[in-house]
Amino acid sequence: MSNFKSIKMKTQAIRLCIILSLGMFLLGCNKDNEIIIDDGTGEEVVEMGTVSLNPSFKDVINITTGKPPTLEEVLELMGVAIRDDSSLVFSDSYNNIAGPIELLPGDYTLLISNYSDYFGIGQRFSSPDYGDVLSFQINAGENITLNPVLESFDVAATVNFTSGLLLAYPDISASVEFLTDTTSGPLTWTSIQNNQKGYFTCYSGDFGFGNFFGPYSSDLTIEISATGQSGLPTVITKTYPGAAANEHYNIVLELTESATISLTVTLADEIVINDTITFPN
Repeated sequence: MSNFKSIKMKTQAIRLCIILSLGMFLLGCNKDNEIIIDDGTGEEVVEMGTVSLNPSFKDVINITTGKPPTLEEVLELMGVAIRDDSSLVFSDSYNNIAGPIELLPGDYTLLISNYSDYFGIGQRFSSPDYGDVLSFQINAGENITLNPVLESFDVAATVNFTSGLLLAYPDISASVEFLTDTTSGPLTWTSIQNNQKGYFTCYSGDFGFGNFFGPYSSDLTIEISATGQSGLPTVITKTYPGAAANEHYNIVLELTESATISLTVTLADEIVINDTITFPN
């Protein structure tokens, strides 16, 4: 679930510190979109600008089972955070934003996502993470519309054991790992997790404190192990170099006498890499 409630509290604390450190005090208002600021050298009337959001999917999201989520369903779980060069100036859940967001003139970065703090997100079998990061500038009295394009912030992987393979190797498992600092270990598929989708985040850090990094690209590795007929473990590994956000690795493990491995890449809603690995090979 989103952690934008906690970041909203951080925002209030950061704003207070900035006001105290700079000696800036809000004295009053003229028009609805103007504020009067005294920075210690005299009063200045500053006209605000506004930002509206018009998010969309990069493409229709492709899933193998069930009904794909609608844009509205995805946005229900999202928050919006905006930073200037030094601090967090806005944070709220997307559904709480009733109209344009008022901002002082300046340069900003916007994050719309399921999370704002990516420490500990790592790898998971739970829901995917969508989002976008945009930089923009707003001038006094300007009203702009940003068009964030939501795409997966994760590398996704699905492991499918064929029925013949499970009969021959009932204890078979496959461990998949995305080799970056964003993950703390692999996700492991057994017959219980068969055909489930796992997610590996490509981002790290905390946007609220300005140490937000990504997207990362790295190797995705799979290690397949099972007890062979001799009673000894049989292990094979494969590496997919350069795995990146918005990619889905659909890996089918099948039992066959021929040790052929096929790899095809197609561009669709997300980049889908279909691979068949024979076991043992």
